[in-house]
Amino acid sequence: MLSWLGIALILLMGLIYTKGRSWCKVKSASPLDLNRIPVNFEHLKETAGVKRRIRVMTGPWITVPVVWGIIHPILLVPKNLSSKFTKTQIRWNLLHELAHIHPLGHAGDAAPKNSAKSILLPPRGLAGERDHGPSA
Repeated sequence: MLSWLGIALILLMGLIYTKGRSWCKVKSASPLDLNRIPVNFEHLKETAGVKRRIRVMTGPWITVPVVWGIIHPILLVPKNLSSKFTKTQIRWNLLHELAHIHPLGHAGDAAPKNSAKSILLPPRGLAGERDHGPSA
């Protein structure tokens, strides 16, 4: 029993260490001027059904767009976003990340009707799904 407790503590310490390092990196990010990206961020938020305030930050260690945080989400984007991706890629990347932001500020499976998830997922039948019913 004690060995299981020891293993659980070691794993918990690893998780705390990793989350702490990530938190420090996020705190070192700097705010991004939204005029520097070639898409209308407010329009993307509206499309994704996100009404909350989202801080957009950047840093040299960020290689792809990612969302950090649940209560106060931060969208982290690469410094060279405009030169690394096309305008279409930036739009879809940011819509994808905005789809991770829950409208109520916590994890759950309720999504707004006009969610980016409905925009990003293809209609049934186009995603390679097969009908497993009896063949006609």
